[in-house]
Amino acid sequence: MQHTGVADIKGQQPGTANLAIAPGSPEERAFDTTSNDDLWSRAVETFQSGDRLRATANCDQILADDPDHPDSWHLKGTILITTSDSAKGLEFIQKSISLAPDRASFRENLAEILIASKEYSGAITQLKALCEIDATKPAAHRMLGVALVKNGDLLEALDSLFRALSMGLNHSRTWFWIGKALVQQERLEEAVLAFRAAVSVPAEEQSDHTEAWFQLGRVLFNQKDLDGAALAYEKVIEGDPECIASIHNLGDVFIHQGELDRALETFERVLAINPAEVSSHLGIGLALLRKSEFQESIAAFEHALSMASNDEDNAEARTCLGILYLMHEDFARGWPLYESRREDENHRRRESDLLDHPEWKGESLRDKTILVYAEQGFGDVIQFVRYLPMLHARGARVLFEPQPGLESLLRGNDLQAEIVSRDAGKTSPSYDLYAPLGSLPYRFATDLSTIPSPGPYLHADSRKSDRYRTDWFEHPNLKVGIVWQGSPLHRHDSIRSTRLSSFAPLCRMEGVWVYSLQKGPGHEQLAGIPDDAAPFDLGATFGDFSDTAAAIDNLDLVITVDTSVGHLSAALGKPTWILLSTVPDWRWFLDREDSPWYSSVRLFRQKKRDDWKDVFDRILFEVEGFGHRENPKPFSNSCVVGQTAAPRQEI
Repeated sequence: MQHTGVADIKGQQPGTANLAIAPGSPEERAFDTTSNDDLWSRAVETFQSGDRLRATANCDQILADDPDHPDSWHLKGTILITTSDSAKGLEFIQKSISLAPDRASFRENLAEILIASKEYSGAITQLKALCEIDATKPAAHRMLGVALVKNGDLLEALDSLFRALSMGLNHSRTWFWIGKALVQQERLEEAVLAFRAAVSVPAEEQSDHTEAWFQLGRVLFNQKDLDGAALAYEKVIEGDPECIASIHNLGDVFIHQGELDRALETFERVLAINPAEVSSHLGIGLALLRKSEFQESIAAFEHALSMASNDEDNAEARTCLGILYLMHEDFARGWPLYESRREDENHRRRESDLLDHPEWKGESLRDKTILVYAEQGFGDVIQFVRYLPMLHARGARVLFEPQPGLESLLRGNDLQAEIVSRDAGKTSPSYDLYAPLGSLPYRFATDLSTIPSPGPYLHADSRKSDRYRTDWFEHPNLKVGIVWQGSPLHRHDSIRSTRLSSFAPLCRMEGVWVYSLQKGPGHEQLAGIPDDAAPFDLGATFGDFSDTAAAIDNLDLVITVDTSVGHLSAALGKPTWILLSTVPDWRWFLDREDSPWYSSVRLFRQKKRDDWKDVFDRILFEVEGFGHRENPKPFSNSCVVGQTAAPRQEI
């Protein structure tokens, strides 16, 4: 449901919106004759009646007498563009402009045609000339702004659009395109204001408000304002009860709000309008997955896959199925389907930008150099770097490119791979083959019995570890590190993360010192926690994952929601308790309390959706039996809890 913004007059072919329907004034066309005026009137009349062949003949008759008749060239060009030969039509319209360079309507129509053909640079040239011809015409400035937005010239676009506003064009469509430009600049809060303005000022057509509400819903959804997004989509549906895109997006909002039955009802509403709408079959699968109805979810994704007619839907259905099969420990079916994750735009861009060599698909690596790159999150990298030595064992020189923040940790470990940086503009080392890190389990045909190196397979920097021990850990109490929130960019972060306050009873336990390993989003919660229930803030001392590893090396236990810190702690061999929602990430499988991936991991699962209290009750009970010291804390937490105590030396 994309607003074109191409013309002010809807329902007409590009190039016809401003077609002259009467002879030009003597001042404009001193070369006109009475007979040609009559022929021109006939040409316009026959064109408007649909007889384009006769209209063309009229134009040809005029041009035989007057080859410099700009209106006839323009009309002939318009007819060719809308019927048979757009290239020749453009030539004729450009000819008309060369004959009457100050005729604003000619340039405006040509700009419309070029925008519709996605030839934005040419349209911008015409519109800038149009604005010079008549600098007081606000619609021309708006149209120029639209073309500039489409061409990616966002600052210049905003200048033109705000100029249109200042000239009195305070209409919904003007604010709509300001919002679009701001979204492309990732200025989302300002975009929200622009779209709200768009729905509060007069609309030239009802569709202007509808499209503004739709875009407002998208932005609010991305900002996690789910209530606001739901309201925006409902506004669209009020005006267009069969707007499939808005109904589907409303279903997505309900999933993220945990309103799963409402989500299912909403997707079914889409299917009542169009049973072949694959995206809503996928939505049903996701809602069923969130409800922990796993077999029903598999059936929904299989049905979606059977109906998928485009690559995007096919890839999403296959990826979702792959995840579910892996979750059920069915690696043989899961790994091949999971490869479809790489068909999304981000993965394709990553591979097209860097990887101009063949992908490794299991062939001999003897005397070859293979570049392995990270294509998912930090936790995925920590989990799968165990495969790098296996590539080396096959005779390869291995290059690995992780995300920034992991290089120091990985370079300090013997992974039999060279760690290369992903620095912008830096030339990558030469290589023969490439592989995404997340595809290595598939290429090595991993199953439950062949998962390599369940841990420990990483170690901390001993010097950093010693400094952390001296500054933070020289006491006899049980030392527990905690993490309560993952990245908010994660698709399922709303169900995998909890609140720092959930750990308050643990922080109050005598003989237990609790340390926050939280860094980034979620760290701000430390400011609002009571002193007697707050952990020591180690996260503020972390520069990268090598610091986190050094701190973990001094702990007795790590308790975390499903984050990269859990993977790091487990890879270091530290006792690690991972707290899971009723819908875990695939790698933790279903029902089991241990992990084949990590020998030191225990899994604590929600028994009911969104119920973390039961999980923490079990955690407290288990901590009592985990080497619990009877020694009271030598001083009150209120001295330093929730703060970063000044270390005795730089970490």
